[in-house]
Amino acid sequence: MIHPFDSDTALEPTGAGRWRASVSEHWFVESGPNGGFIAALAARAMGDLAGPDRPPRLLTLHYLAPPRAGPIVLEAGVERAGRSTTFVSLRLRQDDRTVALGLGCSAVWRDDQPAWDALERPGVPPPGEVAPLAHIEGTPRFLANYELRPLDAPRVGGWIRTARPRAADPILFAALTDAWVPSAFPKLEHPSFVPTIDLTIHWRAPADAAPGEHPFVLGLFSTRLGAGGVWEEDGELWSEDGVLLAQSRQLAMVRGPRA
Repeated sequence: MIHPFDSDTALEPTGAGRWRASVSEHWFVESGPNGGFIAALAARAMGDLAGPDRPPRLLTLHYLAPPRAGPIVLEAGVERAGRSTTFVSLRLRQDDRTVALGLGCSAVWRDDQPAWDALERPGVPPPGEVAPLAHIEGTPRFLANYELRPLDAPRVGGWIRTARPRAADPILFAALTDAWVPSAFPKLEHPSFVPTIDLTIHWRAPADAAPGEHPFVLGLFSTRLGAGGVWEEDGELWSEDGVLLAQSRQLAMVRGPRA
């Protein structure tokens, strides 16, 4: 049986570089879907164009308008394909309106190239020692698609995986870069609306770097500046055994309480 995440992010080909998908309300935040859900759709389109030997390595999405629930169209084209790297452009449209624009890069993972690693996953309790987040009335609907185990740490985040068992892959990593409670919330005196303007994802490990049938991923997110109605967030996704899976940065609006 197909997993709900894969069903929700499925793409139906309708022509060369063109797919139809569907936006479900159970991925909504307020008036539109979570930005990570849109990123997962875009990552799937990248994979269809580049092929299975070239996993996604970079994606930048600009969120022009929140899609409504219902059908959505993805259009993508190969801007350049080299011996190991494919560059693509993407456009998501609904009702003849562009709702998101993107540029991405997929590339062969090459172990024969120079590599270095001065990174170390922050020391945190393992997921088995962290209690799951209890349901709180009024939380965004899309969070029900995940199991979250929040940490008491300087940065916002914790362990996360799909609510139902599913292996981890680059498509899921794309969604998880924007799946946690925004790191701006602890800075705000009142509940606010913080829609994403742009999201950039760098995949930093092979596609199978988080093995297992239902692995946890450690998501850590922080913000250093909010000014002029926008704020930035830096994110990291780590495997349980300390591999950096992906890095993200997003710029988002911040809006005060609605009257």
